[in-house]
Amino acid sequence: MNNLKGLSQANTANIQNIKQNVPQQNAVTQPPASFHAKEDGENKLKKAITALSIAGITLAAGVGVYYLTKGKAKKPSAVDFKKGFAFKKGSSKEFSGKIKHKTKDGDKITLVYKNGVLQSSKRRGKINFDKTFSTLNGEKFVKTTSEGITTEVNITKLHDNALKTKVYSVKKAKNGKILVRFQKGKNISRPVELPEYLYHITSKASMEKIEQSGVLKISQREQLTGLYLLDSENFLNSYGNTKVGNQNKDLLSAIFRQANKGNKGLPASEQKLVVIKIPTEDLLNSGKLRMRCQEDFFNYTKEIRAVNQKTGKKYDLRSLCNDALRAEFRDIVLSQNIMNEAQIDKFIDEMTSKIHQGYNLGHAKNLAKNHSVEYIFNHNINLSDYPNIRVQTIKPLEYLSNNDKTFDRDKVQTIFDGNFEALQQTA
Repeated sequence: MNNLKGLSQANTANIQNIKQNVPQQNAVTQPPASFHAKEDGENKLKKAITALSIAGITLAAGVGVYYLTKGKAKKPSAVDFKKGFAFKKGSSKEFSGKIKHKTKDGDKITLVYKNGVLQSSKRRGKINFDKTFSTLNGEKFVKTTSEGITTEVNITKLHDNALKTKVYSVKKAKNGKILVRFQKGKNISRPVELPEYLYHITSKASMEKIEQSGVLKISQREQLTGLYLLDSENFLNSYGNTKVGNQNKDLLSAIFRQANKGNKGLPASEQKLVVIKIPTEDLLNSGKLRMRCQEDFFNYTKEIRAVNQKTGKKYDLRSLCNDALRAEFRDIVLSQNIMNEAQIDKFIDEMTSKIHQGYNLGHAKNLAKNHSVEYIFNHNINLSDYPNIRVQTIKPLEYLSNNDKTFDRDKVQTIFDGNFEALQQTA
């Protein structure tokens, strides 16, 4: 039998596209070129709220209203988030001027209003920043400069997305599947069926580092930050024959090859992989899951390459998760008449939604039937908080097909049907 010499070399083109993360449901259409926020949507919202709170404003739970703690205007003064930082009726709505506040730590905060609309804020002391607020196409942006770094966040999108859909209930069915119901406003969805477990595949060397640190960390090098996970049923039935144009791609083998890169330099007989088994219910109770389709990667990559050939540029899916580069890409496409405005906006909106943000779990049933899907969890996993995690160590050499170039689907199934053991964490 041949060894795994070619294991990490074959299908490398595929790997770049299939590497795997809540996450927002709507793309940001046409943000300014300076829009550089890098955190995922939920973290951006939390940071934006925290920053505004630091500036003397506190978000009232569930209602999206900010209350000024102190100031020269009538007390209490209130700002309505949904109406663009304007004062609520009867509460100094037309106020123009500065509202100053001193925190318990001694920091000085200044809020500047014009006709009841917050224009800017600054803080000086232990924490220093400058913020300016603006409106573009009816959406509210906040630009923050702190320690020489400037970021801009679309507050309207983040707020709207955060309110859109949340997990209402999680229940385990008799067949072991997980039933999830979602809430959007006052509406409760029908149950969505998810797999009982999700899996992550890594090298033995990487697993040793995970056990030593006690943390299974999210990937921040991909188009969507998160921990990438697989549904065993979908993985076995779809990944081996992923439809890409008129071809079928063997992404099942590609996933194993990617994980096996961590064994680089080891003889084939000593290479080991670890399959990590995580209860889906535990993930839903502690964070958010999104979904993506592998087919989308190939489709958008093909279209972007076609544009590159006409423009001479070198954009790819990963670079276009950057808002400034995405705006630049749009401008170039329009300037060279490759697409009209409606076409490029539709392309960017759908690409951003499907690739850089991912689908919400309400699409799980339909996506799993017809696509090779991956799940993205939005948090690091502290192993001590997940006592039900199980692992299985395998030798990839034993799961190759007879030609020693691809992984055998039936052999791989025995992994998921096999025995998983509890983690042996390093104290």
